[in-house]
Amino acid sequence: MLSRKENELLNIICSFTVVMVIIMVGAMWNYRKSRKINPSRKRYGKKVKVGDKYMRVSIMGKSSKVLLILPGWNSISPILEFKPLAEKLSEYFTVITIEPLGYGLSDRTERLRGTCNIVEELHRCVENLGYCKYYILAHSISGLYCLEWCRQYEKEVEGFIGIDISVPGMEEANLCPIKTSIICKILLYKNWIFNIIGINRLLFFINPYKIIHLDKKYQYSMEERDILETLCLNGSINKTMLAEINQLNNNLLYVEMKKFPESIPVYQFLSSANCKIISTWKELHIKILVTDNPIIILEGSHYLHLEQKDSIVNHIIKWIRDLDEGKRNCSK
Repeated sequence: MLSRKENELLNIICSFTVVMVIIMVGAMWNYRKSRKINPSRKRYGKKVKVGDKYMRVSIMGKSSKVLLILPGWNSISPILEFKPLAEKLSEYFTVITIEPLGYGLSDRTERLRGTCNIVEELHRCVENLGYCKYYILAHSISGLYCLEWCRQYEKEVEGFIGIDISVPGMEEANLCPIKTSIICKILLYKNWIFNIIGINRLLFFINPYKIIHLDKKYQYSMEERDILETLCLNGSINKTMLAEINQLNNNLLYVEMKKFPESIPVYQFLSSANCKIISTWKELHIKILVTDNPIIILEGSHYLHLEQKDSIVNHIIKWIRDLDEGKRNCSK
């Protein structure tokens, strides 16, 4: 007969063994599945050379007005994530969705992920496409970079639209004791582990919306879903992404006292969720403005472009028309 302590120890050993066997089987199954995927055969958009690297872009619409879309951090596929919004906006703009280095199908890079480097790369991409006048729509962390972009290339930017963008002072205002950069790194490593042992593959099969931020109402094609699965399970975690989030605090400090130039009209959308989490969320976004510009709070999470795209499009079109009307009145 085993003693009570010996039984407890045996149960612990058995439980640990079962867990390890499940993990090993899951990892082997995931590895065999991953080997069957050939990412080089799954492509979308257009390649643009930036230095010795290539960025991937999508261009929709044929309007004389150009709108750039820049994603939030760790977007699996910015082109596909923003496709539902881009399609609606393409009725009024030539919409260019850019996948920065380290995102989607764009190349990875070991270059420092500081604000100036990222802005330089993104601007060179737009320059190589041949555009010198444009509006910018940025989500989350890209808004932080656009504070610098709009200052460096003030004469090129016709207007800026922010969707719940990152701003100076947000880390200090956030009451959560764990910094945003640490939370993001934890999530990144969690996804890495889940990818290895096959949990993310299983979740994607059951419900892809559990692990990827996508518009639940939009009907993606089977090919697009296949690309998303490939990127999610094979390319979503990389050193470029990690290097970027490691630079977050430095990038926040770099734009700490900066504001959007007075000459550039700014229209901002804020999520009700972040307004509840950070009581000064709206005030922080007012601080980056020199003049009185619209700030609209929409019901929803940080991913308003997925949840409130119709409202966002309507607001943007009305705002652009008002700007055009103002320009015509001034020219009379």
